[in-house]
Amino acid sequence: MSGPFPYVADLLAQAFLAADYRLVLDVVSLNKASVTAYDSWENRDLFNAVVAAEDIRFESHRGFDIRAMVRALWCTLSKGHLQGASTIEQQLVRVIRQRFEISLRRKVGEVLLATMLSKYFDKRTLLEVYLELAYFGWRGNGLRQICERLELQPNQLSSDDAILLAALLKVPMPRHRSQTYNARLGRRISRIRKLLQQA
Repeated sequence: MSGPFPYVADLLAQAFLAADYRLVLDVVSLNKASVTAYDSWENRDLFNAVVAAEDIRFESHRGFDIRAMVRALWCTLSKGHLQGASTIEQQLVRVIRQRFEISLRRKVGEVLLATMLSKYFDKRTLLEVYLELAYFGWRGNGLRQICERLELQPNQLSSDDAILLAALLKVPMPRHRSQTYNARLGRRISRIRKLLQQA
């Protein structure tokens, strides 16, 4: 979505979320300068897997996905269970703010700040910073750390490696893997493979 909304969101975020506005901008700017160990935009397997798993319309929206939000609201009202609708930008904002409570206020703040980020930074930067900060599991804070734990090279990932890492964003790896966890992870990996085939 283009038009005036990114500019309106920027103004609203500055007015009502001043501290978080500055924090989010500073963290993204700082990490943008330090992301050198990998290039997610060139590593298409990683990029494609994360986008398919987390935000299928990542390249076309401006920080929030109205279609996903309407779908999630419909599922909540009609089926009685919550469904995710957060974009990668919104997830990045959530990680930076460290606010995970389920509330309308948090969600509105995320939308405003995510839309603001889309105004100032390109998609490549936002994806790379998200991967730099995202939680993949125990001793897996960010892509570099989880790759070190799994003995992977961030800039030399196979397709299977990329799908595994994308799956860990939703099913973080515990210190000790149980059969139950392995089954959940396996289901998530299978789901991402299907999403990639459909893309």
